[in-house]
Amino acid sequence: MKKNLLLSSALVSGLVVGSSAIAQTTYYPDGVSGSLDLHYRSQSNSNTIFSNDQMGRESQLNIAKSGKLNNGWDYKAGFSLEFDGNVRYPVKGQQTADANKAVTASISLASASTAELTATSVSITAATNGREANSISNENIYIDLINAASGTTLTFGVDHIQNVTQTAVPQVMGNTIDNVAVGIGARATNTMGANPKENIGFGILQNLGSTGITVSALYTPTGGDFGSTDQGSLTHIRDAGTRNSAYEVGFTGKDTLGVAGLTTRAFYNKEAASDSQSVDLKGSSYGIGYVRGDFGIGVEQHKQNRIVGATVAATPGIIPAANGLTDLDLKIRTYGVTYAVSPNVTIGAVRLKTQAASLAADETIDSFQVGYNLGPVAIVGAYSRGSDVNNVAGNDVKEGAIRLSTKF
Repeated sequence: MKKNLLLSSALVSGLVVGSSAIAQTTYYPDGVSGSLDLHYRSQSNSNTIFSNDQMGRESQLNIAKSGKLNNGWDYKAGFSLEFDGNVRYPVKGQQTADANKAVTASISLASASTAELTATSVSITAATNGREANSISNENIYIDLINAASGTTLTFGVDHIQNVTQTAVPQVMGNTIDNVAVGIGARATNTMGANPKENIGFGILQNLGSTGITVSALYTPTGGDFGSTDQGSLTHIRDAGTRNSAYEVGFTGKDTLGVAGLTTRAFYNKEAASDSQSVDLKGSSYGIGYVRGDFGIGVEQHKQNRIVGATVAATPGIIPAANGLTDLDLKIRTYGVTYAVSPNVTIGAVRLKTQAASLAADETIDSFQVGYNLGPVAIVGAYSRGSDVNNVAGNDVKEGAIRLSTKF
């Protein structure tokens, strides 16, 4: 296998590593490929007397195949397995030797007399501190049918189509919402609306030729459903707690309208109201980025109409009393700038500013990042500071991080 990251262009140009910001869909080369990220993080919090030093990992294995259909169209198909690691057991004095076992098992016997066995009970329970944090099999699953002549792609699967979670903003560490905000528990992470790309569904992409623009539409029958068994499941009957269907429409532009280095994008999604979500959940994003020579700059806004975690008074016929959801605007703006100091070193600065309509304090995250390309391995470091994190005044978090990445 060819073991070369080819990250020079990503770091030097200031694009998100892997060019995910402007990717139409996520394809990997035919056969088996993969990636590995190892990171170290150190955090401190102003409101709580603690320091947190932690190492983490993410490894991914990709299987892909492409070819021709008998009607002259092309096809591409594949899936990925993602291993995100486990959170350590947090209780003092209880880091036992078997604390990270994936499952625990017990067998109990009950009998009417000492001579007769009347019942046997077997229990197997997943250990909450010993299993992968997310399912390993919900990553980039797809069968795409492609009409190259018309630029049309029909896509079926999960986590594959261009979508609201991506960004046009140049950043050295990748999307700072994912790589910084998630780790410090920031509200910025909850701004993608229905985010239907995480549900199993089907869609269409249309390449608009020389404009550099690709428009797309995605439909998913059930929110939170990334695929049941092939035979289906009765659990998908509509009842209390079941989420409804969702859709997302949008476009991305690479070298938009012939302007070299100009990235544009806009998306809108909606999940219809249901028993578990009493009002429609809507999300939108739009952004622009420009990379010219060694310099890159961009801005993006994500917005959703509802925030989770705040109770709201009942409205007869509209909002149940114990809903726990508030129909309020929540938006985040991402600002980023990058500069290639040398062919192998790029520096960058990112600001995330999150506002909630009902909360006085605006959450702000500033991240200063540097990337160093070693060919088959890339090293990225960042110092980040969150102010009024989770829109709580005075809740400040500092974090230092370093990550090693490779592909194979």
